[in-house]
Amino acid sequence: MLDRLNLCIFILSPVTGCLFAARELIHFYQLESYQFTGYIRAVLRRCKCTLMPGVVLAVFYAFIYFFADIFANSSGFYTKLIISLLVFSLSAISGKYVCKVFCDRQHKRPLVITWRVKRLYIVLFITCLVISIFFFRYHIILSSMALAILIPVWVWLAGIIVWPIERCIYQWYFNNAHTKLQNIDRLIRVGITGSYGKTSVKFILEAILSEKYKTFVTPASYNTPMGVARAIRESLESSHEIFICEMGARHVGDIKELCRLVSPTLGILTSIGPQHLETFKTQERVTQTKFELIDALPDGGTAFLCWGSEHIRKQGQTRPAVRYAVSGDNSLDIRAENLAMGSRGLSFDVITKEGERERFTCGLLGRHTVENITAAIAVARHMGIPLRDMAPAVRALKPARHRLELLPKGGGLTVIDDAYNANPAGAAAALEALSLFPGVKVIVTPGMVELGGAEEAENRAFGEKIAKVCDYAALIGEKQAASILKGVLDAGYDEARARVFGSFQEGYQWALSVGGGEKVILLENDLPDNYR
Repeated sequence: MLDRLNLCIFILSPVTGCLFAARELIHFYQLESYQFTGYIRAVLRRCKCTLMPGVVLAVFYAFIYFFADIFANSSGFYTKLIISLLVFSLSAISGKYVCKVFCDRQHKRPLVITWRVKRLYIVLFITCLVISIFFFRYHIILSSMALAILIPVWVWLAGIIVWPIERCIYQWYFNNAHTKLQNIDRLIRVGITGSYGKTSVKFILEAILSEKYKTFVTPASYNTPMGVARAIRESLESSHEIFICEMGARHVGDIKELCRLVSPTLGILTSIGPQHLETFKTQERVTQTKFELIDALPDGGTAFLCWGSEHIRKQGQTRPAVRYAVSGDNSLDIRAENLAMGSRGLSFDVITKEGERERFTCGLLGRHTVENITAAIAVARHMGIPLRDMAPAVRALKPARHRLELLPKGGGLTVIDDAYNANPAGAAAALEALSLFPGVKVIVTPGMVELGGAEEAENRAFGEKIAKVCDYAALIGEKQAASILKGVLDAGYDEARARVFGSFQEGYQWALSVGGGEKVILLENDLPDNYR
């Protein structure tokens, strides 16, 4: 029989291996904003990456524990100890190795070891240890195999166990950030939401308003309650005059919760479309959630609605608001027209309902960019900045990273990096921008995700648009690529000019090799890690 020391090492061995093997599962859990349903969908969607490490680990445990048990029971104390330590080391190494084999890739958003992740790891360790101790007395091999095979279940269970603690921590941070906001006198709070365009509008508005006001915006794509609360607690100063908050949502009620934190006095609704339908389920629920921002505005608050969005027009007819759009009639409060687009940028007129007019130019790409700029101009004008004073700030605008970012590479090659995120409207705008460039046009794209039941149809329609603009198409990933390829071929595309690749890098290398002379490559979307 094993003595107590060796028994402890034997019990800890599979637990340690499972902790290493669980890294990618915890990464998915973080990417899904620690939502249980999202985590389950990610596990089922990426079975090879989430289930195979545990299966391989279980087979390995069956092998090493079978022989270790035989030798340990017929040896002296020190031999047993050496065998136990060897088993422990092999378990840890194998756990890390199987995770690397099945899951290792260049992550778009790597796992961030936050305090929440550390707490989850601690609870996962305790959970696995308790399970290991309980079942180890029945059968060493079977208990170790079960522990490994069911790693996704143990991560889910650890998440449930730690949830009440996380909820208490969340509420403390939420209340602390809310109090800090309320204690800053005369702070103008601007909320921005929409299916797409909110991050761009946020940074454009900051560029314009910062010419006159001390402005603070939520950094990067911080748009969840915890992300916004962290930004407020760490960076907001009492001297700030304007706080611009991006508000993201994947479930009904998400915007309402952010409004409870921020208490916005101005609200911008940039767009409503088929985004995150995997979690929202219906377009009506998307619309309902986005309008939570407008509903939360106080008496005397002002809403800014993009009248170019069909869903916003339908829901916003009876709501008092500043309405803006690209083109449109004189009934709009502010509109952009006389749009000229080229490979070097945009120029357009902005006209107010009162007849004020100004010509704007900038080095950005895409018709939807004009809509985003018009939204920011509408807010800045509402805050007392004349149109003519905004022109220099608009002219100096730089593209946000991975959002129609123009990257001249030399030798006649230009790359348009629009890899941050793709949606039907944004993808169509990117193709429109690509069509303005001379030379060979190539697209590298995995298509669009999180569109629920509309995903196949939207990707097929995307393929039809690609066929009209692009000379070559590198499609990434078999699942999305099937729908895009069908759309491309249905539009009469030469099959030799559209190829499917397993990774973005492979597709990009092929894009570099095709055609000749002057060439433009559009990088449209790069799937989140939990979809790749």
